[in-house]
Amino acid sequence: MARILVTGGTAGIGQAVVAQLIAEGHSVIATSRHQQTASAQIEWHQLDLSSQASVHHFCQNTLWDTPIDGVFNNAGFGLIAPIESASEEAIRKQFEANYFATMTITQRAMAHFRTHRQGVLMVNTSIGGRMAFPYFGYYNATKHALEASYEALWYECLDSAIQIKIIEPGFTKYNATKHALEASYEALWYECLDSAIQIKIIEPGFTQTQFATHGMQTSGEESPYHQDGLSWLATSMKEGQTATPPSEVAKVVVNALFDQRRQLRYHAGKHSGSLLLLRKILPDSWFQTLVGKAVLRGKKPS
Repeated sequence: MARILVTGGTAGIGQAVVAQLIAEGHSVIATSRHQQTASAQIEWHQLDLSSQASVHHFCQNTLWDTPIDGVFNNAGFGLIAPIESASEEAIRKQFEANYFATMTITQRAMAHFRTHRQGVLMVNTSIGGRMAFPYFGYYNATKHALEASYEALWYECLDSAIQIKIIEPGFTKYNATKHALEASYEALWYECLDSAIQIKIIEPGFTQTQFATHGMQTSGEESPYHQDGLSWLATSMKEGQTATPPSEVAKVVVNALFDQRRQLRYHAGKHSGSLLLLRKILPDSWFQTLVGKAVLRGKKPS
């Protein structure tokens, strides 16, 4: 039985990874921005990546006093914003949470693993860490930064028993617009993991626009130059069938956690492998046309 730390364990990929680890009999430490009800199967800790005080408090927590076998840096959020009109505050918040806070936890985990001379350190990036998409530019930039940092760290750990791994999911189904009732049922779901009681939430569809249903935040959407593009993107995300269930990504994550090979990158989800391959083999102009057709209704350079 391994002791695994998962940041961002209350929704999406993080929640699915926590559930699978518990099902396989592992000991799980998980984080949430909000206080969670105590569970016999999950050791909960509060962590808000947008708060430096919260991140530093987490890194000084006594949870690090007991050996941890693996850390999955999963927490973060996406910013959908035109490059030209996003506010500086929104951009800095994106980088503070997705990159700087994640790297602070990475350094704490590395110190822990150096002490114990072993461990698995993983980060959840995105195929957007290997390419870029319109209106996801700042989000993609944070993922590119994580990819570069973890690739460098992989080399720096070659003479040790510490393994560095990157998970690169494609678009994943996720609903972050949880009102009080849904949040309560989510907490109850965890509380019933050790029983035969099943907790279910029915989500009849998208209830808000502006991408909140995908755990995304926005900035600069009032720009007159991007109204059509953002509207089309919102419709595509609402109606699209290309998203992968978090449980499928979780399988890749857990397999990677216990993969003894020195493999750095693992792609996960629908079309992630094919898109990464196309980005690698196609000329820039061809791939840019492909993205423009998929995201911007066929727009091409004029």
